[in-house]
Amino acid sequence: MGWALANKGKAKAPSTTYSSSDGPEKYTSPVVYDKLTKYSAAAREAHGDSYDVTSEPIDPEIVMRLGGGKQHGRFYMAHSAIDPSSVPTLAEIRKEDQRRGAPRVPIAPRQQSSAQQIAGLQVSGVSFVVLPFHK
Repeated sequence: MGWALANKGKAKAPSTTYSSSDGPEKYTSPVVYDKLTKYSAAAREAHGDSYDVTSEPIDPEIVMRLGGGKQHGRFYMAHSAIDPSSVPTLAEIRKEDQRRGAPRVPIAPRQQSSAQQIAGLQVSGVSFVVLPFHK
């Protein structure tokens, strides 16, 4: 809940709280809303429908699964709120999945880095020759 509140817009009242019914316009970025929504759904899938994401601590394994591991040394969300020494590595999570069978929350594929996205958008340079027209 602390991470959600830290990423909300300006507090208009002292009683500002997190609610899963808040829309993306309430947050500093639509990406924050998307991550909160995905985390809430995954946490309920893993721990049951009665799991309250506002009162329970962040589940670091779910964060690792949603982010496809740590990218550039950072967690998918709430990086500073998670003790990295308490988080299993992605390899350990995969090994445990093989031992237990199909997981409730699958490991997401890693997102492309911005450099990979830019490289995919680049168009090869083509030279154009413009000839003047004379009457």
